Amino acid sequence: HPDAPDFLKNTRIVQVNLADIVAGTTFRGDLEKRVQALVREVCADPDVVLFLDEIHLAVGGGVGGTMDIANILKPALAREEFRCIGATTTEEYERHIKKDSAFLRRFQLIRVKEPSQEVSVQIAQAWAKRIEERQGVTFEPSAPNDAVELSTRWILTRQLPDKAIDLLENAATYVKVTSLSFTKSLPSKKKPMVGRRELESVLEEQWGIHIDARTHSDSTALARCISSIVLGQEKAVTQVSEVLTASEKQPQDRSKPRAVLLFLGPTGPGKTFTAEFLAQ
Repeated sequence: HPDAPDFLKNTRIVQVNLADIVAGTTFRGDLEKRVQALVREVCADPDVVLFLDEIHLAVGGGVGGTMDIANILKPALAREEFRCIGATTTEEYERHIKKDSAFLRRFQLIRVKEPSQEVSVQIAQAWAKRIEERQGVTFEPSAPNDAVELSTRWILTRQLPDKAIDLLENAATYVKVTSLSFTKSLPSKKKPMVGRRELESVLEEQWGIHIDARTHSDSTALARCISSIVLGQEKAVTQVSEVLTASEKQPQDRSKPRAVLLFLGPTGPGKTFTAEFLAQ
């Protein structure tokens, strides 16, 4: 990349799947030979950085012979010529890696937080260009922003920017499929257009979220209603109203609650009062 610093100009990041390393190692010693060969290859090239996705698999995360992988990597990680990046989820880190202090101290821990909506829009815009080239569609200029807005509002169980990018990709596929003609006439050379309407259609088809004209005012109206009683808590009231409005649009299951809310704070700001008002 032209903006990369000089010491990273020639760097190559090589991703290796730990499950592929284990695959086919039926005899004792096969796994150790593969990992040692991998270490030697990385050390031999100063421009190579090894990337191990799902690195918790190396320390007891479900792949056979996992402790052998971790134990072979430990001495290699102590050497400057062996450069490695690992990635895992917070849950898997707590369950597996945190327990192995010898393995953990060989890494610099970096917690990657969910980006803001503004940054997510920039990422979605870059991905939209890739999706257009790969899928043969055209996104409306507002589509990346709409994808971030809609996914933030309605897909509550996933994080940005991944859920916004998935929404763009699924909308592109949806438009391509629905635009196919099975008649004998030649297909049109005009690229299908993907906009907010298509994004909303994907939300309805794949997540069961029904968005109509009232959707855009429901959350605001609920927040305004709560704010008229609970004063000075605009941010909390907005969050509560958005969660309740979103849950209303989800497929209903009477065996599950509409939402699970936890109010935290010192005594006196209105936690109990808000909960009682919501119950009413």
